[in-house]
Amino acid sequence: MFAVIIPVYNNLHQNPDYRVLINSWERYCKKYNIDFLLLEGEKNNTAEICFDRWTDFTPKKSYKRILYVDGDTYVRKETPNLFEEFEKNNLRIVAIPDQGESGDYHLNQWKNFNPNWDVMTLPYFNAGFISFPIDLFLEFQKLIPKYKDYYFKNHDSKFHPVGVGVENGIRIDALDQTGVNICIQKEIGELTLLQCELNYQPVNHNNPELRIDKQVYTVDNRKKLNNLDFLNEGYIFHFGSSTVNRTNISKILDTQQI
Repeated sequence: MFAVIIPVYNNLHQNPDYRVLINSWERYCKKYNIDFLLLEGEKNNTAEICFDRWTDFTPKKSYKRILYVDGDTYVRKETPNLFEEFEKNNLRIVAIPDQGESGDYHLNQWKNFNPNWDVMTLPYFNAGFISFPIDLFLEFQKLIPKYKDYYFKNHDSKFHPVGVGVENGIRIDALDQTGVNICIQKEIGELTLLQCELNYQPVNHNNPELRIDKQVYTVDNRKKLNNLDFLNEGYIFHFGSSTVNRTNISKILDTQQI
C-alpha cells in the first residue's frame, strides 16, 4: 500500500489558494487507489512545521512506500502512478534537484554540523517532493531530530536561526531543507534524483528560458504560461511562497482541467 502525505498545519488546507492544489492530489490518489493523508496540527512557526512534519506521522504497517509533497504543489491529471514507477525501477529515496541554484549557499550554513563531513560537494534537492520506502523513512525519522536541534540551538531568536561558525552570523534559512539533504545523503544514502518535471519550480528555475517572473502569473497571460515545459511535459508544479503565483496559476490549471 502507498500513501501521499501533505502537511497542512495551522489549517493550511482551509486557505482557498491551496484548496485547488490539495484537491489535485486527492484526485490523483483516488485515481490510483493511494491513501491520501493530510497532516494536521498547530505549530508556532514555519521552521517547527517543516521539521516536525517528518516525525508527526506514524505510517501504517501495510505501507510499502510514501510520498511527502508540499501543500503548494499541483499534480496534473495525466501524471502516471509514480509509486509503481519507483518500485519498478528499484528506486529507494527519490527527490528532485532544487532549481534555485542556492545549494552551495545553504550547505555552507551547515558545514559545521559535522566537521568531518564534506557537505559542500553534495547535490542539493528540494524537500517539497520526497518519496521514501517505508524502512528508510523509519530510519530517517530517528535521525532528523538532531538536525532540528542544531537549527534551533544556533539562533538569535526562534524565527531567525543563525549558523554556528559562519563568520558573518549568516542565517540558517531554507528551514529543514538543508538538514534533510545532509541527513539523507550523509547518513542514509540510497538517493536517486529525478528530472525537474516531477517538482517543477519555475520561479526559482536556474535556466532563464524556463524561468517566469511573478508578474506574469495572471489569467490574462496564459500564452506565456502555456509555453512552459511544465504544461507541455511536466507533471507536478511547485508554486513556492508567492500568493500571486498560487492564486492565479491554480485558477488557470483548474479552469483548464489540466
